[in-house]
Amino acid sequence: MRVYTQPVKRSTFTDAEKAIETAAALGFLFKPEQKSGSNYVWTNQDQLNSRLDMNIISGHFSLTRQWQNNPALASMASFTSDKAVIMDTENYLSRVGLLNSDIVGVEKVTYLKLFRKNLDEVDPASKTKEVVASYPFYRGDPNKGLIRVIVSGSKNLSDKIINLSYGYNKIDYTKNGTYPIKTGEEAWAELESGSGFVYQGDSKAAEVKIRRVFLGYYDADVSTGYAMPVYIFLGDQGFTAYVSAVDESWIKK
Repeated sequence: MRVYTQPVKRSTFTDAEKAIETAAALGFLFKPEQKSGSNYVWTNQDQLNSRLDMNIISGHFSLTRQWQNNPALASMASFTSDKAVIMDTENYLSRVGLLNSDIVGVEKVTYLKLFRKNLDEVDPASKTKEVVASYPFYRGDPNKGLIRVIVSGSKNLSDKIINLSYGYNKIDYTKNGTYPIKTGEEAWAELESGSGFVYQGDSKAAEVKIRRVFLGYYDADVSTGYAMPVYIFLGDQGFTAYVSAVDESWIKK
């Protein structure tokens, strides 16, 4: 199975400049508050109290707007199709310089509804995962992608994007190597013994039935230097587990 290089972002003199440029493209045209050497925050005193939190080294950020200040946003229904929503979102990301070629074509649309001042998924059981290249990429929380955008039905761009979480890690697909992997039985034995990483989801049961097992890549929140091949175990009530797939004899301890 191929292992791809994932360059580790290190601090440079241009980090702050690039962060300010990204913030400006997102509509934050004023100086940020520097919470730490790597964490910048922009808070806009507009109707929706827009806020941008960014790690200037990784480039990961969270853009939030208090849509509750304008409850009508939750009832605006101008969506014509999933394709139209995806195209609008891609155009927005492209306009602010955040649309990477390896995410195009693997988007997923989930519809949300207003419930007690919160936005909940219309049909949580309908979750699917899209495949990038030959194998899917998963994160610690399997329900959240590398880039997650919540779009309202507003025609006004400043109200349309009410939440944007950007956690994309660049992968160099030209630098890779092929490594032998464990068998599914070996990975299962490791999981039974307590190894691997488990995301419980909504499951609180002492026992969980595993419904699917397949290969993929684990994309950590912080770049580790490579996209790690894993066995992915999916069970009831959102249970997800990851076990390293590369044969142990090839892993440097």
